[in-house]
Amino acid sequence: TRWLSNEFAPHPSDSCQRSGGGLPRAPSEPVQRGHHAAPFGRVPMEGEADLVGRAIGAVVGQHPVHGDFRETAFEDEQKIAEILQRSLVPKETPKIEGLVLAYYYHSSTRRAEVGGDFYDFFKVDEDSWIFVVGDVQGHGIDAAAETARVKYLLRDRVFSGIPVLNIVPNVNETLVRQNVERFTTLTLMAYNEKTSILTVINAANPYPYVLNGDKFLEITGSPLGLFADEQYPHVDVKLTKGDIVVVHTDGLVEARKDGKLYGQERARD
Repeated sequence: TRWLSNEFAPHPSDSCQRSGGGLPRAPSEPVQRGHHAAPFGRVPMEGEADLVGRAIGAVVGQHPVHGDFRETAFEDEQKIAEILQRSLVPKETPKIEGLVLAYYYHSSTRRAEVGGDFYDFFKVDEDSWIFVVGDVQGHGIDAAAETARVKYLLRDRVFSGIPVLNIVPNVNETLVRQNVERFTTLTLMAYNEKTSILTVINAANPYPYVLNGDKFLEITGSPLGLFADEQYPHVDVKLTKGDIVVVHTDGLVEARKDGKLYGQERARD
């Protein structure tokens, strides 16, 4: 879950919940920038590299997998994917004049700890920033690897200088041509510091939500990697004092309790 707010607004909570906890609320204390549910950015420890050989040997079936070794292979694969995934998320939250970024990144279950959810933010030029919240289909090493592909395709297109509105369609065309096996949903936002305008482009992620106005930005398109020649709608939001924009993946609204979806309306409440 990730959200944006104007710095003159009450600061966001550092303890927002994921499944069943609702959206972040603004407390009286400033947010701790860069909060993680896990210690991302950790340098891989000595000995972790040898996990690759053991896990791959089990996964591709080079050796019979029985009993305790099967569980060990699963744990090794999870650990490899965790290391890869941690290398793909930003290490620090940038300071942007007039804006506060905050995020919460956590899995709803232990066995799904390494999923395809990702986020990114980076400066394009003196006045412009890009924010991305995405979700690659599936879990494990394959999902983490596809996350890397999508993340760096996005960055490549941004820094190649193509117009913001062409970035998502361009990346989609590349993924379709590469015949990827996993689709990706994402929300891409371009923010201009001088104008305070946030341009929002949505590709099958849940609708972004603007708290100060109580409205969903009801724009969407197809997931990336499925169909060629797709167009992706956008909306420009002029951020003013106290505005809060909430962006998240489907992990929040598709969480279940007693067989019932948490849902987007409940998340809003």
